[in-house]
Amino acid sequence: MIKTKSAITMAILSLLFTVAISGCFTAHETAEQTTTPMTTVTQKPSDSLKDGLRDIPNYSIVITGGNISPVTLTYADLLSMDFVDTGNVSKMKMSGSGIETTADYAGVPIPAILARAGVPSGNNTFRISAPDGYEMDYSQTQIASAILGLKQDGAPSTDDVNAKNAIVLVMPGQRGPMWIKVPTKIEIVKA
Repeated sequence: MIKTKSAITMAILSLLFTVAISGCFTAHETAEQTTTPMTTVTQKPSDSLKDGLRDIPNYSIVITGGNISPVTLTYADLLSMDFVDTGNVSKMKMSGSGIETTADYAGVPIPAILARAGVPSGNNTFRISAPDGYEMDYSQTQIASAILGLKQDGAPSTDDVNAKNAIVLVMPGQRGPMWIKVPTKIEIVKA
């Protein structure tokens, strides 16, 4: 009964959040989008999701193009934010058909990270970059369900872009190339 109430509460909060920010973004897609009916988001005490995480002093994420720009969030700043727990998140194969991997992630919702810089009204896209130069553009629809995964299957992630358990942009139901490892920059681009 408690799990059901928590799931319903989380669904309502997610819907309210999506409606609240829908005027801040464009519905224009910059990449193919698929959905994952298996993904679940659970409401747990945020502090318990942070168990085992330690500061990574060299990791930060810079947000440019916001109402306050630039904004730099350190790993310690991210740890001070509310976490969400996603279960059974599927990363699609490069071809877009079939599942490459499925895992549980805990981390900070990307919309909460963007809110720290203030997202300008109107049409925006979001260019997210990694330290190795890899970058992708995302739409509001894609970003709305994304999280910065700081834990995978209960284990802390690392800022090593080559590690299997690297910090990752979790994009439920999206193809592997959209899951950027160790994102360090988000550029809000006015369309």
